[in-house]
Formats: sequence, structure tokens, C-alpha cells
Amino acid sequence: NRIIRVMRKNLVRKTIEMIQDLADENKDSYMKFYHNFSKNIKLGIHADNDNRDKLGSLLRYHSMKHTDKMISLQEYVSEMTEGQKYIYYIPGESREAVENSIFLEGLREQGYDVLFMTEPIDEYLLQKFNEYEKYPFTCVTKENLDICNIEELSKDANNKELCKWVSEVIGDRVSTVRISNRLVHTPCCIVTGLLGYTANMERIMKAQALTNAQSDAMSGAKNRFFELNPNPSLIQSLRDMHSD
Repeated sequence: NRIIRVMRKNLVRKTIEMIQDLADENKDSYMKFYHNFSKNIKLGIHADNDNRDKLGSLLRYHSMKHTDKMISLQEYVSEMTEGQKYIYYIPGESREAVENSIFLEGLREQGYDVLFMTEPIDEYLLQKFNEYEKYPFTCVTKENLDICNIEELSKDANNKELCKWVSEVIGDRVSTVRISNRLVHTPCCIVTGLLGYTANMERIMKAQALTNAQSDAMSGAKNRFFELNPNPSLIQSLRDMHSD
């Protein structure tokens, strides 16, 4: 019925305006509201194409630079480093699990902030809500993280030989072995493919009762990439031993 559709549209618009007014005028009261209804807002983002951007402005997250309070996406964008092209985020089981993640080393070194997305529904909403104010969301646990240039390191003959050797040792348990641009102190890590599930999403999917072959295909060896940090003494020793 057309009248019911009009009523629904106006009720939704008025509700979002009321929530936005609360967020603008009383942050403490809004955070109490958000802790109770954040999942509903995120479900709305996934389901409501017309109001996705308005609902996106209501989201709040802790981040690497804001561990003591939750910030909006607008606050994140306003504090972005000069030249930053993406909104970086890391998914995980809890804030404690992601705060000290090795995947944050390079981003911390470069001065970037990273949002902590620790609810299972965050992975689902990003399937529909993939950018904010024309800044794409980028997961820091996936391949091709664009934070610094590693072409020279990748072209180094010793590094190329080391990657080839490690690839032969690991075999078909990963898709590729390559030099990492996200690690500073940690010798190595495993990242997932751009089109596959993150490790956190794999954990969520495996917990579902109705897992299937298609979900398994989005994980597995073809979705995993082994990255080496050439700087730690351990990796340098391996490289020297192999070259000898």
C-alpha cells in the first residue's frame, strides 16, 4: 500500500534524525543508547540501501589511537594522515585480541589509525557498507596493504631466493610467499586474500551450523599468503644460510 510505504519512510527518517540529534547534543547519553542498540544500527546498514550513509554516521568504534573512547567515522576521517587513501580496520574476537596484533606494526610506524571491529556483525555490514565519504574500508589482515613501497626489497635477489626457498619448504599450505610491508619487528605473518574471508570471518563461519563447501572454498590454502619481514636478525640469518 502506497500510504503505508510513505508512513514507513517518514517514520524511519524521523527516527534517524532523532538518534543523530542525540549523538550531536549528548555524547554520554548516545553512548548508552549505542551500547544497547549498535547491532540494530548495523543491521540497518546491511538491509537499508536508502539510509546506509546516514546510519553509517552513527557508528562508533575504538581505534589504535583511541583505546579509551569510541569515535565516529567522521572523527576518524578528520584525523586521517595526510595522503591517506583508506579507512583501515582490523577485525577480531575482542579489543584485547586486536590491540597488540602484529598486523598493526607497520601502520603504527607510519602514523595511521586503525578501527577495531570486534563484533561478528561488523564483517557482514562491510559487505554492503564498503566506503565512507569516498574512502574505501581496507582490512589490515588482507593482502596488498598499501602503506609503503616494498618494490626494492621485493626485487632484491637474496630476498627473492629466500621467498622461493620458503615456498618450497611450506609447499601447498599457502598460496604465495612474499616480502611484507606491514611488519616492523615480527619475522613473518599469514594474511588472507582480497576476495576471501578474513581469519576472523573463518572463525565465525566455522561456528555456524550450516557451513558448506562454498564457505570452505573462501578459506583454505588458496586464500592464505605467507609474508616475510626481511629486517629481523632471524630472517637475515635464514637468508645468509640459504645463500651459503
